[in-house]
Amino acid sequence: MKTDTELNALFVVKVAGWPNAYIEGDIPDFCNSADEVLPWLEKWGTFTVEHKLQQAAYWVQLWREFAGQGPESSCPEPPHLAVEYDAEAPTFAKSAVLALLRAHNVETE
Repeated sequence: MKTDTELNALFVVKVAGWPNAYIEGDIPDFCNSADEVLPWLEKWGTFTVEHKLQQAAYWVQLWREFAGQGPESSCPEPPHLAVEYDAEAPTFAKSAVLALLRAHNVETE
């Protein structure tokens, strides 16, 4: 697993889309601040968070709407939501960072 510093640097470039030059300065601590990562989850759209007490972990799921299939005239399958990316970590902020990085095809291990 990458360190929080490495994950934050990847998040700045891959999710936030800030220029590489920004990495030289102060990077927000996305992995440890719900206030920093929550706006990026909201931009994603539909997401859920589950606090798993027994595992002492948070599970963030990023959902995507998929179009329905079949002819409209005979019992079509309606549009539906499905989990597209997810992550589990000890804190909400870090699990959100991991899920959003995975959604942007970034290796987090």
